[in-house]
Amino acid sequence: MIILHKLRDEILCNGLSNHEFRCRCVNASCTITLVHDDLLEAFEAFRRLVGGPLQVNSGYRCQLHNASLKGSSPITRHCAGMAVDIDYSGKLAEFTSDQVLSMAKEAGFEFMYYKKERKFFHLQISVF
Repeated sequence: MIILHKLRDEILCNGLSNHEFRCRCVNASCTITLVHDDLLEAFEAFRRLVGGPLQVNSGYRCQLHNASLKGSSPITRHCAGMAVDIDYSGKLAEFTSDQVLSMAKEAGFEFMYYKKERKFFHLQISVF
């Protein structure tokens, strides 16, 4: 597990930095970013399979921010640095949603789905 200060912009892996993955809330108590090493490995492998950059919609979320989001699960892996939501745009949009899900599985994500009405993919790892 990697723990970073929320305001430090560090490269997490090729194609992902802390400012893209950190919690987007404004809560004063939210000062860290959690990210699991296995998520970074799967993200980088997925990026290579796609062949281009990925637009992160949501990475780490603190509990307060997660609770404020309509429709979010109170037990989401986002709060453990083990999930990422990717926008269905750019290079990724060159593939069908089924192809994207297949590549995500090949990259090491263990649970994933496509949210058609909001045009994003939820990808998560499971280490429990």
